[in-house]
Amino acid sequence: MLREEFIKTCVAAGYANKKIATWYADKKSEFSENDFIEIFRMIESAREVSCDHGKFRDVEGVRTTKRFK
Repeated sequence: MLREEFIKTCVAAGYANKKIATWYADKKSEFSENDFIEIFRMIESAREVSCDHGKFRDVEGVRTTKRFK
């Protein structure tokens, strides 16, 4: 599969947006099913990290990103 087809398929299937699919496609010239798996895992990992982490919270008067349960 070629670069343009890979980007088009990623966007159509919802694996990544066009900007991220283009960024990923710049690293390679030939693509396979494993590339779809890799980009999906990369996006899911980024969503998992940004879901709750990185947001500041006030804990005992101090701003922190540490999670307390």
